Amino acid sequence: MDIDATAKLVALIAAVIGLPKIWREIAEFKRSKLKEQLSLSKELLSSLDEASHPLVTECAYHALTGDDSLSAQEIRSLVSLDRPLKALRRYKDSQDFLRHDPSSKSEPFKYKEKYDSESHRNRLEMKYSLTYFFSALAAFIPLIFFTDIFQRSTISLTVAIAAWVLLLMRVGKYNLQRYIGLLAARELLNQQERKV
Repeated sequence: MDIDATAKLVALIAAVIGLPKIWREIAEFKRSKLKEQLSLSKELLSSLDEASHPLVTECAYHALTGDDSLSAQEIRSLVSLDRPLKALRRYKDSQDFLRHDPSSKSEPFKYKEKYDSESHRNRLEMKYSLTYFFSALAAFIPLIFFTDIFQRSTISLTVAIAAWVLLLMRVGKYNLQRYIGLLAARELLNQQERKV
């Protein structure tokens, strides 16, 4: 057995032994991050009271969520729901479709007027899902005919195909995000109703 094969064998054995340790360290890091987030959440929520300055309150909620695009009132309403992390994620996805009404304690989140009609929302869901499906399908048509296209390939044809794919993938991504936003809005409002 020569030195090269021996070195490869030693490296393979080291990788096989070391890989579980790396996986365990990654899992421990995730657990410690969640524990840290839990202790920070408890500390922040316990330090907030009605006498806190609005700046302190807003900074605490932004530190809690890691997102400064939401107002402190929105975050307060979201963390009062049953599953606050899920509610925060759903609201982040559905902000285009929902409005926050801080004066309403029982139902602080409602559809915006434009999306108030259930039939309109159903039509939009259908439109977004179909547009996503057909744009994603059309984006990958060049891959179906990959060998035929690239046998006659020129630089301009390759650039045109790349532009076609990128454009349709962008259209598909936009419509998929809108569809997910509508579904998230529905789920958040259902979650809010279960609390009431």
